[in-house]
Amino acid sequence: MVDLLIIHDFIGEDNECQLCKCGLLSLWFSDIGWGVENYGTDPDIEVEITPQDYAKGVDTQLERAILEIMNSLQSNPPLLPDMSGQPSRALPRLPNL
Repeated sequence: MVDLLIIHDFIGEDNECQLCKCGLLSLWFSDIGWGVENYGTDPDIEVEITPQDYAKGVDTQLERAILEIMNSLQSNPPLLPDMSGQPSRALPRLPNL
C-alpha cells in the first residue's frame, strides 16, 4: 500500500474545460480509490491567469507561489547548523621514520 504525502501546496488554475476535449478513463486503486486518467492535480490554491495578465507577461501563479514561499519561510525559518564546533582542518603530523 502506498501512503500519499502532501509536501507542498499546489498552486495553479483548475482547467476543467480542457478535460472535456480529451478521452477520460476511470480507474480504481485499492490504496486511493477511484481516479481518472488524464486528469491533473487539483490546485490547493487556485490562481487565475487572465488574458490581460498573459498579454502583459505577468505570471500571477508564479507571483503567488513566491508569496506563499516567503510567508512559509517567515513562519518556519530554516534551521542553521551550529558552526562553533568545526573540526580542525590542519594537516596531520606525519610520524618520524
